[in-house]
Amino acid sequence: MYGTIVGGLVGSFALITSGLLAYFLMRTHARRFFVRLAGRRSLDTMGVFFDRSGTWAIVLTRSLPYSIPEAMTFLAGLSRMPFEKFLTAMVLGSVPTAFVFAGIGARWADQPLLALALSYLLPVALMPVVLHTMRKRGEQ
Repeated sequence: MYGTIVGGLVGSFALITSGLLAYFLMRTHARRFFVRLAGRRSLDTMGVFFDRSGTWAIVLTRSLPYSIPEAMTFLAGLSRMPFEKFLTAMVLGSVPTAFVFAGIGARWADQPLLALALSYLLPVALMPVVLHTMRKRGEQ
């Protein structure tokens, strides 16, 4: 609808803004509820994960389907991932994702079912690569 450039810019803004909203929500009083729900030990484990692999986890999950990207941003805020690190990961993961999806939409605008199928299947096909990369980064 907007083309690759404008669509990519709008998508980038939307992906980054939604991630920031989720991150900051977990830095507010809502965090207390989740601390009680998850437990201190679970949060400590998440903190270690986000210290080691958080940047890559955010970058690599931004294009995945379902609620995986949103869950990662909530968890990053909950585990108190440093903001600068989080913002860098959000930009590195969101901007390419938005431009790829905008490009798919622009290229196959006359075939919306194909564009939708590609937009859905591409991230699903990449999921094993992302999980393997995240596992390898976590082992380092």
